[in-house]
Amino acid sequence: MQEREVVLEISGLKTYFPIKTGIFKRTSGFIKAVDGVDLKVFKGETLGIVGESGCGKTTLCKTIVMLNSACEGKILWHDDEFGSIQLPTKDKKQLKHIRNRIQYVFQDPQSSLNPAFTVFGAMDDALKVNGVKSRKERRQIVCDLLRSVNMREDALDLYPHEFSGGQRQRIGIARALCVKPELLICDEAVSALDVSIQAQVLHLLCDLKNRLGLTFLFITHSLSVVEYISDRIAVMYLGRIVELGDTDDLFQNMFHPYTQALRSAVPVVDDSQRTTRILLSGDVPNPADPPPGCAFHERCWRCMPECKVETPKLRSYKVNDKDYYVACHEVHEKLKDKENETNGNK
Repeated sequence: MQEREVVLEISGLKTYFPIKTGIFKRTSGFIKAVDGVDLKVFKGETLGIVGESGCGKTTLCKTIVMLNSACEGKILWHDDEFGSIQLPTKDKKQLKHIRNRIQYVFQDPQSSLNPAFTVFGAMDDALKVNGVKSRKERRQIVCDLLRSVNMREDALDLYPHEFSGGQRQRIGIARALCVKPELLICDEAVSALDVSIQAQVLHLLCDLKNRLGLTFLFITHSLSVVEYISDRIAVMYLGRIVELGDTDDLFQNMFHPYTQALRSAVPVVDDSQRTTRILLSGDVPNPADPPPGCAFHERCWRCMPECKVETPKLRSYKVNDKDYYVACHEVHEKLKDKENETNGNK
């Protein structure tokens, strides 16, 4: 297989938030929002990150864009101009470069837009900072961006409250594109929209990816959405990635019990695609006090004694000649047998 170009590489990333208690606000513990994530994002792909609310998806991506501070691990941005840059960086030139290369589309399109600024005002400063001195040229660039997200030019001088939710999200996407990024992080970019509008925005993102050669990191809690838009999917649970693979391979196999439970909750129209509903017992563990061993073992119907003491590692296997990752003691033996069988048939 041809080696793909890595644009973002994450290794051993941990993001903890201190718990302050008492009159003197002493630190009594930590919320382990991201607890040891290893991940590579390849140029030109859409990597979907899926999981329940509170699993650490948004914290992971906000740590990448330096809105949160990591307490351990490395984030490396691979760039043609500067080579490998470790984030966060104190070099102002590199920092400005990274801010342009990585852009964020937030979940709530209303709160992410300043109500005091028009559409042009929301993008004007970014264009000034990046050397576009002429106001006429800046207005033309914003008009072009609006057309690229299927909006009319006369929206240029309107305020956020004058648009629908879907239109505001399109403006948020256009604002992210105004500095010509390479990686676009979409944080639940369609979850606040009606189903019909979701489809339009997803189609728009796919079109922009093909036209502009973008790379996407797409956060969602919906397996249906992530199946439609993603090339690869990472499943997160309590701050860790438990399964990762190409979209087709993951939906064909779904080795991890948590992934299977997520899939069984997706409503389907075709009875042939219907699966037996898996109802998980108990609640998601407290990230401030995660259980020993596998974080999922208290809710898992296939739990073994080993799961209660040893945290499973995210191991790599070959499935259909492609890298496939899973973190589950019970599944590791199964995947080893599958890999050996595949190699024996060659």
